[in-house]
Order: sequence, then C-alpha cells, then structure tokens
Amino acid sequence: MTLFALFTLTVQYHDHHIADYEIQTRSMTNKTPVYITDILALRGKKDSGPARDSIRESIDRIEFTDFQLHELTGRWMSENMPEGFKSDRFRFLARTITASEEAPQEREDGEIRIKPNLYILVWEPSFFDELLTRDYFFLFPPEILRQHTLVFQLYTFFRSRMSRRVNDSMLLSELNQKLARNIECVVFHRI
Repeated sequence: MTLFALFTLTVQYHDHHIADYEIQTRSMTNKTPVYITDILALRGKKDSGPARDSIRESIDRIEFTDFQLHELTGRWMSENMPEGFKSDRFRFLARTITASEEAPQEREDGEIRIKPNLYILVWEPSFFDELLTRDYFFLFPPEILRQHTLVFQLYTFFRSRMSRRVNDSMLLSELNQKLARNIECVVFHRI
C-alpha cells in the first residue's frame, strides 16, 4: 500500500507544480520529495515511531527489490504498462535521497542506520514518464489506501474485472476462492 501512496504523492506533487514548470520554462525532473508524515496521512495512519519505522522499511523494500514480470499476474497485466515492465526484471525506484534531523545510529549488528523523515524519490526513468502521462493505471483513490488490506484487494480485483465488462455478478464463495483461499467467507461479512 505504501507503493501506491508513493505513486499518488508523486503525481499530486508534479500536478501541483505544473504551472511552475511552465512559468520557469523548465522540464519536470524525476525527483519527488515525499515526507513520511504525508504517507502516513494518505494511508490514514497515526503518526508514531513504529508507524514511521514501518513506512521506512516499506520504502527500503520497494527501493531494493527486483520485481519479475511473471509476478504481476492477472489484474496487473495491461497494455498500458510502462516499457520498464517489459523486461524480465525491473525496479520501481532507481534510488532515494534521504534527509533526517537525527544523527545516524549504530545498531547492535554494527549497521549504521538513519531515520529519514524526507525522501526524494528518483523513479526508474521509463516508469516516471509513464506515471505522469495521465493514464493513471497505478493510482487509487486516497480513501482506498486508508482501508484494510482486504478492502484494497477487493477494490483492485473489481476495478480490473469491471474494466473488461459492463455488467458482472459473482457469488461470495467464488470471490473467496479467487482472492483469499485461506480466508473463510465469514471474514467478508465482518468488514
């Protein structure tokens, strides 16, 4: 969910500054400042030390994970996918530049760790270009990003399914089989 929040904040940031780019006749740069507090707010989480640490860990995982195309099955595959996705391996982020008000700390295992509050995101170039084409395949309403993971899963499942159909119906048991084979139907009734 942090990844989708980063997509949304990137598009919002550059949309907000589009007039500045035009006035100053400069092109949009592939650098997006994102504060941890903005990610927390977008996801509907309270600002706390553990919540910030969780976001930091998510961003680290996003930055250092190589994804493989075959991992994006079903609803993720689209003709609108960026060029970077068409290779066997890809990353969303080329790198992050961090800023922190706290001094770096040495952990018990000897690793030096900083706790950044600001990230400047540098997306993979082909992905950045695609993200800002206004074909918002990867963007989600902020309300969905604040919901339980299961609600987000339901939203993405039906968003993909309805993009190919005008009318659709499905039994709850069928939905359970498709989304969460290990979750009982009872869980869907509690939401």
